[in-house]
Amino acid sequence: MNIHSFKTLKSAHLLNNLLIYLKVNWALTIGLFLAVSVRLTFWIYTDRTWEDALITTTHAMSAAEGIGLTHHAGEPPIHGFTSVLSVLIPLVAEVTVSGSGIFFLKLCSVIASVLTLIYAHSIGQKYNLDQWSSLFVLVFLACDYQHIFYGMAGMETQVAVAIIVAGAFYVINRATIPSGICLGLALLARPDFVLWVAPALFFLGVYNWKIARNSGIIAFLVTLPWLIFTLLYYGSPVPNPIKAKAGFYFQDQLTEHSSKLAEWMHWIGVRLDMHRLQTWKMLTPLYNVNSAIIIDPPIRFRYAIIFAFIFVTLALIGIWTKRRSLEFYPIIGYLGIYLVYRVLFVFPFYFDWYLPPFTAFLVLCAGLGIHRLGKASWQVKRGLAIVLSLAYAFHIPFTFPLEQRVQSIENQVRRPLGEYLGQVIQPGEAITSESSGYIGYYSRGLLWDFPGLTSHTSRQVLENVPPEDNNLYYLIAQLEPTWIVLRPNERDELARMYPEIYAKYRVHKHLKSEVDLNYLFMSYTSIDQEFWLMRRED
Repeated sequence: MNIHSFKTLKSAHLLNNLLIYLKVNWALTIGLFLAVSVRLTFWIYTDRTWEDALITTTHAMSAAEGIGLTHHAGEPPIHGFTSVLSVLIPLVAEVTVSGSGIFFLKLCSVIASVLTLIYAHSIGQKYNLDQWSSLFVLVFLACDYQHIFYGMAGMETQVAVAIIVAGAFYVINRATIPSGICLGLALLARPDFVLWVAPALFFLGVYNWKIARNSGIIAFLVTLPWLIFTLLYYGSPVPNPIKAKAGFYFQDQLTEHSSKLAEWMHWIGVRLDMHRLQTWKMLTPLYNVNSAIIIDPPIRFRYAIIFAFIFVTLALIGIWTKRRSLEFYPIIGYLGIYLVYRVLFVFPFYFDWYLPPFTAFLVLCAGLGIHRLGKASWQVKRGLAIVLSLAYAFHIPFTFPLEQRVQSIENQVRRPLGEYLGQVIQPGEAITSESSGYIGYYSRGLLWDFPGLTSHTSRQVLENVPPEDNNLYYLIAQLEPTWIVLRPNERDELARMYPEIYAKYRVHKHLKSEVDLNYLFMSYTSIDQEFWLMRRED
């Protein structure tokens, strides 16, 4: 037998083994098929691009163009993104083909979804999950709205989920080098993943301090080059959006309520009440879409929320079954720490792209819960797996057409505004808008955005102002930029609050979309259907 024949026989043998494995593990096969096909369908049909994805990718474009790893020219380099990987991934594409960064991020999200399911299935096998118990875990990861949307709209969300699930697998198996690499990559994926890295290293240390030490050193070495770069290039490793958002979104934090224990308890109670309904809503099928209003639902919220209660109950049962498994404690620890962090420090109606890593761990626990109940009745186990899988995939025929319509609005309003500004703006002229994604990406102009995510100038103006002045209108009044891009309500508010400033501007362009956001029993809301482009008349 020659070498070519041997390689052909070996390849055929490997393919045959793979087919047998996928046939035996039919839940994984179903999950992988759904994950890839659903994401490709969403991508091709909607071509959806999220505003924040454009903000981060603009930095990669600037680097590829020779401006530097910054959002725009005209200001010192700015660390205008929180996820390192959300910039480094598109940068790989941008240096090859200009404008391909978003495409490459979406492609990586499809690949990351496959890795997510493979590692989630491997964790399930570690705890002897049967096929029916695994089915809900894998279908949820493949079809849940938030697990599809943000990654396929150009953000790092799916990559972050893949990294944290892979890290959990290696930490559970106490694999030193892979654990360290995944923990380091987690910190590069998102700063808040320190809430995962800390319990992972702690419980590794409880088991074997040498494994924890070595994994921690590897994680540190993975992140060290970026820390050195940011210190030398930006002057600080702390991303500018964290500083800007801290001044705007987190004005009611502990510093205002720390004088007495009673005031602390009152503040915590207020935060819990703020998150009470929203947290359950984010776990409720069909209702976990922030921009959607269910007009005439096939199942009302008070009934749909039952699925969320079942989901959480199963997760609690799964956590209880692993209360004596020390290697599972990093997952439990992250769930608890993240929940406290989200309730106390995160604005309840925002930042939903940070939820998928949390729900990925939660559904793993729910799979363990189904497995535990299945020991008493396999009919219950199979019924729960099928019903819950269908419930969390039910949104697809309705949300996909609506997301396609939302993207049509972006293509009719914000994108052409950005492209137009790119043609008419002169060197040194600045733009101010809250909409820094589409406007900044397509105009490539000097952007003094609100609340200062991508601009030193904006953040410095707003840094120490009282809460009542930390707004877009104060920023415009202080800076008087050449161009302002405003929604109708923003235009009206500027005229009301600062009439003398508003009088200096003349309407240059007005775009409005008439796209219908009603589809069957769902209706989307969009604040981006109409914008006014105004220019200061000197």
